[in-house]
Amino acid sequence: TPRPPSPFLPVTYGGPNNEPSMYGPGSGYASLAGRPCTRALALISTDENVLSVGDDMSGLTPEELKSAESWHAFLKKKYEVVGRLER
Repeated sequence: TPRPPSPFLPVTYGGPNNEPSMYGPGSGYASLAGRPCTRALALISTDENVLSVGDDMSGLTPEELKSAESWHAFLKKKYEVVGRLER
């Protein structure tokens, strides 16, 4: 059984990784920017009901957990990690 991935929080800023066409206001992924979205990515959903759960991975199938891990690996390759959130 895959373990839940580390939570991630996409944040864009004025720099080389800034992609307003993807994460800016009104864009397709705007609802993900600046909030925990591990579960939403695992479920491939931008629905507010899914986003409001944040990074709670309880109840997800092994396939959904694998999807979250894949997203995490993809985003770590594409974007520079500039910090970590403490709980």
